[in-house]
Amino acid sequence: MLKRNYRTTRQIAEAAATLLDNNNAVEDEEALDQFFSHSGPSPKVFAANNDDEMFMWLVHEIQSASRELHLPPSSAALLLPNNKLARYTANRMTGLGLRTEYMSGRHLDLRSMASKAITLYSSKGLEFPIVAIPYVEEGYIPRSLSNELVEDLEKHLNQDLRLLYVGCTRSMRRLLITYRKDNMSRFLRDLDGYIWHLCEFT
Repeated sequence: MLKRNYRTTRQIAEAAATLLDNNNAVEDEEALDQFFSHSGPSPKVFAANNDDEMFMWLVHEIQSASRELHLPPSSAALLLPNNKLARYTANRMTGLGLRTEYMSGRHLDLRSMASKAITLYSSKGLEFPIVAIPYVEEGYIPRSLSNELVEDLEKHLNQDLRLLYVGCTRSMRRLLITYRKDNMSRFLRDLDGYIWHLCEFT
């Protein structure tokens, strides 16, 4: 029996599921066995040349999505691999004109009038109209392992892939993923251009 999904769009759910499928992980059958109440544009993926280009693209896309959805930019959350990158991202985004506040998992203020920069771990159980996930790169998503034994590596990669999947499915209406092109995460290989909107920055 199909379950009605009121949270996210069909496009976001289907795109997130392809991350599991492309990386030989077991798909979330319960997530796919749903009827979606909402539809929207394909999630966007952008390969930046450097940090500056990545953050300028994010500011532009979040502001555009906010206007399209008739929501304030504070409805956006940026999900980062760790707290250090979350702080850095908040500072960079604020410097480019999009007020963004770093928040730890213990001090998450969803009523703040700023966009939220939090870790992927802190996002579990939450939902936001607009979600951006920067630094989907090797060494961050997935994290590096000091001792990459085959059995440990497989478990580690599956955990980090699931974390990325959870982050993607925190998004209700718009999903943005970006990375620096010289360090693309293995999880983003073989993305389907019909399901993901592969962007160029102009």
